[in-house]
Amino acid sequence: MAGTAIYFPVVVIRVVFLAARQGITLNTADDIVEVLLSTLASIGTTPIPSSSLVLTVMIAVSIGVPIASMYAVVVAIYWFLDQFRTAVNIGLDVFAAVLLPRLLGY
Repeated sequence: MAGTAIYFPVVVIRVVFLAARQGITLNTADDIVEVLLSTLASIGTTPIPSSSLVLTVMIAVSIGVPIASMYAVVVAIYWFLDQFRTAVNIGLDVFAAVLLPRLLGY
């Protein structure tokens, strides 16, 4: 999902923000784990609305950032970002559906 792949750098920024708000300092190893998990999650995520909320929790918990106290902030802004992610996914799916038959000669 292309929109999800574009969106997951925002997840990394969000997890860093959540850690900073709670006074947690992340090291380089945590950053590498975040980027790796974000990349793998963008490849394997399901194309359903709000699926990234679960993946945000997964990434935050895997590097030791408690998300329970700040999850309301994440949910409050997620609906706005999800609209753009969905638009990119649909736009690129339509683009591929139109382009591939033309390239293959159908």
